[in-house]
This record gives sequence, C-alpha cells and structure tokens, in this order.
Amino acid sequence: MDQERLEEPTHIPVSIKEYKLLKRQAARVKELEESEREWVLFQAQVNCINQKLQQQNKRYREAIEKAINEGVSIKDCNEAINHIYGILGEALEGDCIHCNGKGFNGLDYCPQCNQLEVNDDD
Repeated sequence: MDQERLEEPTHIPVSIKEYKLLKRQAARVKELEESEREWVLFQAQVNCINQKLQQQNKRYREAIEKAINEGVSIKDCNEAINHIYGILGEALEGDCIHCNGKGFNGLDYCPQCNQLEVNDDD
C-alpha cells in the first residue's frame, strides 16, 4: 500500500481502532519487504564468497594430489621435498589471509603481508 493511501480512510467502514491496526500492519509489511530485499542481497554475497572458496579448495586439492603423486616418484628425499614445496607454494601464491591478494581497504598493497607493491607515485 502507498503511504498516501494509508493516510486517508478507505470507503469500507472500519472503526478507528481497526484503521490504526491496519495502518500498523501495512507499515510492518513494508519493513518486512525491505528486510527481505536486504536478505536477498546478503545471500547473493554469501553465495559469491562460497563459490570462490569452493574454487580455491579445488585448486588446493589438485595441488596436494599433484605434489603427492609427483613427490613419491622422486628418489632423493631432499629433492622430493623441494619439488613438493614448489608445487604447494604455487597453489598458495597470492592468497593472503588479510587481503586475499587484492590489497587492503582500497590500498594497492596489504600492510600485513606486503603481497602487492606500494604505489609511490602518489
């Protein structure tokens, strides 16, 4: 219902008490509709983050499987460890727990991990 329509009584005879109740209910419906819109936006954000995490987990799982499969075929233990570290390091490259490799709070770098370079041109 429009706010204007709520201000004027309808043509249906109702008591003042019923009118006030209907007006409160209409306001509550409006609040719930706004809450629903906010919830839908929140769910979309959660789904996006969830999808990114699933892709990241898949990449990690594939890197671990590759490291295990390739690491067991190397005879020299130190060489196998270095090879495994290299594979796992590539999978983790750019993944910062502070900024997710994308900078921090609008900055071009993350002060916690220094993953990205500081832009000194400013």
